[in-house]
Amino acid sequence: MNHDGMGNACGPRSQETAKLMADHITMKTNPFIWSACSRDYITSFLDSGMGSCLNNVPPKQEFVYPTTAPGQAYDADEQCRFQYGVRSRQCKYAEVCSELWCMSKSNRCITSSIPAAEGTICQTNTIEKGWCYKRVCVLYGTRPEGVNGGWGLWSPWEECSRTCGGGVSSSIRHCDSPRPTIGGKYCLGERKRFRSCNIDECPAGSLDFRVIQCADFDSVPFRGKFYTWKPYRGGGVKPCSLNCLAEGYNFYTERAPAVVDGTPCRDDSLDVCVNGECKHVGCDRVLGSDVREDRCRICGGDGSSCDSVEGLFNDSLPEGGFFTPNPQILTPA
Repeated sequence: MNHDGMGNACGPRSQETAKLMADHITMKTNPFIWSACSRDYITSFLDSGMGSCLNNVPPKQEFVYPTTAPGQAYDADEQCRFQYGVRSRQCKYAEVCSELWCMSKSNRCITSSIPAAEGTICQTNTIEKGWCYKRVCVLYGTRPEGVNGGWGLWSPWEECSRTCGGGVSSSIRHCDSPRPTIGGKYCLGERKRFRSCNIDECPAGSLDFRVIQCADFDSVPFRGKFYTWKPYRGGGVKPCSLNCLAEGYNFYTERAPAVVDGTPCRDDSLDVCVNGECKHVGCDRVLGSDVREDRCRICGGDGSSCDSVEGLFNDSLPEGGFFTPNPQILTPA
């Protein structure tokens, strides 16, 4: 996960207020909000299935939470002394719930760009006596209920990842109708959905999809040199990462953390990679389908299109032939 402005469009260049992953802290930094780029990094990580460790249920523990807000136990002056020494005190009172400003040893008003503790006394043009609650100055003693988030509309389906052979298209929605505020709950459920597309077989002689993806890196230097790449299909690698072998050399490397959606996970399976994960595909090349081939090798068939013929063959075998006792032969009905 990169800092804002490091390989992404967030940060100072976008003229937005610095957020949690800013490359350096200024007085305008908001260290409790993720930038759009940081949210994309985190969301992509969770969408890839690598966040499954967060699904574990924590052990039940009985916690005794304090009933007094920390800002009531330690006022703004005391919080300043914790940070800047025994002679420090609060300054710039109007911004206390978003940024606590304190007097430094050199009598300068400075901040660490963090808000005062919950429950710290505050005042605004409309509130004579308030306290800080979730970074906002509200009427003293009140705790406004947050607004839970709601899902927006699904986006149109994106272009199919393949022109033939079973591609994947995706659609997303955002938790912005409304956005969660003041501690409201984030939306639960599916943020991104996928469907199969262009499931017809590719024309005879078409290049393997992994071959195409590895070949795309032939024009990209690797450690200062150019190589001809072909898929590495050995063991010890993730089925949905793009591992390519340098032709004529004795090494392979991961050229991309995930193959293009719709790439088969393995040569001996119809399952395909989606968002870096191997997903089940039926014999009809549809994601999540349970349709299987019957005993006659007909997709979705009921086994009635062929007959089973049993018998014992005693005729002399031709040269180089072999004998199998009690064979079963399936012939078209």
